Amino acid sequence: MNESLDDRASLEPDDRQSSPPVRNHVPALVGPLGGLELDPPITTDALTHLTRRILIVDHRNLLSRSLRLPAFAAALVLLLSPAARADHEVVVTNGEHELLDAPVTAVLPKGLAGKSVRLVADDGKPVVSQSDKKEGKPALTWIIPKIAPKQTLRYKLVPGEAATAPAGEGVEIKETGEGVEITINGKLFTVYRTKKGVANKPYWWPIIGPTGKPVTRAYPMVEGAANERDDHHHHRSLWFTHEDVSGENYWHEVDKAASTVHQEIVDIQNGPVFGEFTARTDWIDTKGNKTADDIRTMRVYNVPDARLMDVMVTVNASQKELVWGDRKDGMFGVRVAGTMKVDAKKGGTIRNANGVENKEAWGKRAPWCDYFGPLEGETVGIAIFDKPTNLRHPTYWHVRTYGLFTANPFGIGYFKGDRKKYDGTYVVPKGDQLRFDYRIYIHKGDTEQAHVGDVYAAYADPPEVVVK
Repeated sequence: MNESLDDRASLEPDDRQSSPPVRNHVPALVGPLGGLELDPPITTDALTHLTRRILIVDHRNLLSRSLRLPAFAAALVLLLSPAARADHEVVVTNGEHELLDAPVTAVLPKGLAGKSVRLVADDGKPVVSQSDKKEGKPALTWIIPKIAPKQTLRYKLVPGEAATAPAGEGVEIKETGEGVEITINGKLFTVYRTKKGVANKPYWWPIIGPTGKPVTRAYPMVEGAANERDDHHHHRSLWFTHEDVSGENYWHEVDKAASTVHQEIVDIQNGPVFGEFTARTDWIDTKGNKTADDIRTMRVYNVPDARLMDVMVTVNASQKELVWGDRKDGMFGVRVAGTMKVDAKKGGTIRNANGVENKEAWGKRAPWCDYFGPLEGETVGIAIFDKPTNLRHPTYWHVRTYGLFTANPFGIGYFKGDRKKYDGTYVVPKGDQLRFDYRIYIHKGDTEQAHVGDVYAAYADPPEVVVK
């Protein structure tokens, strides 16, 4: 689609000299001085040219005295007003760390809200971007593949349709009979499974990594798979729940287990940069009573050679006080593919942000933890990032050499080995809420080869974005 610009703004300097006399356009441009704005906006150069023409015309007394001052003042207001400018500079300034695969978001100025805008890099090339919201305000999101420490990147926001990815590329989300299917560039990434009667919780399975192979265990969804143990049938690929919430067990799949029950999908967004959906879930106790509910949003980014997904869960104590018990079995959990686990003795490795490895990483605190190993001839890994705003960040890791891998801020007594001295119980009063934010990074290679620390830094300490 062509950029929607005022004809005057698109003229070359020589063409402007032969444009119709300005007096034919002034009445439409001047109007009342209060709240004056052009739609679509015109460029600063065009406004400068317009102001000069008004002064020339006024000098020749072709305007009446009643229009002389308003005409000049109106053009000057348009020239200086940020809301009427056709382009804005976006300045992205990085901090102390090199960042990789960094999603960044710019809040749009009021003059551009609700309008089509294009993001252009400093070299003049358009940048693939997508409409978004930040703190309820219209915004634009794109991904910076790499930015060095202290580096500054500059862009321009100009009128026009945003640059898009080639046909068939992007993140697409759609509802199916099994739940919600997510594809990246036309290839399956995962299915968020919500079908009732299958498990006591929604879960993600399969999860396809950047090599095209599933990176989580298939059991119990598939029995008899190679390299897998048929233990812990409640470890369903990737899930979110806890063993003790107000005395109810939402973790294990047993006759007396409580459940988190999917209610509805309330929003879906597809696009070239990310896909996102929001689901509403009820927490039901063993007597069939609703004890709480949550809103969970899942955003999947379109990054090359990796998979990047944000999971944001806000649990509302809508029915009564919620007591999160000190238990080791919780909360945001993964069960890695059989060949990747340490116990397979094929090179599988657990490594956290502090360099602690394998069984020594169990119960330790760290801002992130990575579990990598061989998968059909290639090394892949799954890293979970704990957002700094989360409760008790950096979190504790319930990570086992047999393949279990969870972030758990509550099981402190278990992890410290002294439940009399330490108690991780946490109370959320009725009417309050507790939010959890995690990012999953599925990568090729080991921790160092995948630069897990740099990708985490983009999540924990994103670059500053200023629109001028």
